[in-house]
Order: sequence, then structure tokens, then C-alpha cells
Amino acid sequence: GEPVVFSPDGSLLAIVHDPTPGFDGALVMPSPGPEATLDIVRTSTGESVARAGKVAWHYGTTIIFSPDGKRVAYLMRIPAMKFPEQPSAEGFGILDIASGTVSVLDTGFGPVRGWLADDRLLVASQASGAQAPKGISVTALKGAADTVAVSGTGRIASGLSTDQSTESST
Repeated sequence: GEPVVFSPDGSLLAIVHDPTPGFDGALVMPSPGPEATLDIVRTSTGESVARAGKVAWHYGTTIIFSPDGKRVAYLMRIPAMKFPEQPSAEGFGILDIASGTVSVLDTGFGPVRGWLADDRLLVASQASGAQAPKGISVTALKGAADTVAVSGTGRIASGLSTDQSTESST
């Protein structure tokens, strides 16, 4: 697998197993394509502690541990039966490491940008009616910034277009 990101305390590592075959460095996509999986392993032993499927994987894909290291947000393929109007939709899954359960974040929230220090999930936007999974608190950015960095203390830095230059986030 591909090591992607460490948990905040360094005790866990997120690894993506991508079964997509390659040929001389060129990506070959069979139809419908194999499914990538996310594996959370303990760094001290290499033991797998949680797994999730349906990872929409490519290099640079968002995979982010919560500040307490108990959950992981990741880009996932959403099953067609959940959103039939978008049969090939991508959304975000939230993997609870202790239980191994995955909650699906409503696509109306837009992309996940990070976790805030109090374990709230920071998302790009929030369409009216979008519902967060039980136990997940979500905060939506006002602007539509594509580039966002979130510090461990909850400070947010985002790239703003010129028409948003007077906005600020705390």
C-alpha cells in the first residue's frame, strides 16, 4: 500500500491499497475498475486497526485524521443506490477507527477541507438541507476557496479570489 498520512500523535498511519494495475508507469483503468481500500495501522506493530472500502484514490486525495486521532475523513465513491441521480458520485466518508464504521457525509457539504481543533469537520460549503451524520459536527466556509490549510489549533488559512479579498475566517 501507499502510506498517506500519520495521525496527529504519530501512533497510526493511513495506508491506501490501490489494486489498479499499471504498465510502464502509465495507468490502465479496467472497467469498472478495482476498488481501493483504506487501512489504518498501528505504527508500533504494523497491526491493522480499521479498514474502509470504496476509496476514490489518486495521488493527492484527501485523507485527514481528526485532531484526537479517532476518526479519518477520506474521499470515497458513493454507491449509486444512495444518490441515484449521481451514479458515479464522489463524496466523503468518515471512518470511526474504534468501531470500524463509516458515515457518509452528504454531498451537499462540498469537499472536506480539514478538521478543526474541537473535532468539527471543516467543509467547503453547505447546501440547505444537507445533513451531517450523527455524532459529526460540521462547519462550512463562507467562501469557495480551493486551497485551505487548518492548523492543529484551529487557525484557518485560505486562498481567496479578488472578489472575496475582504472576507476573513476565524
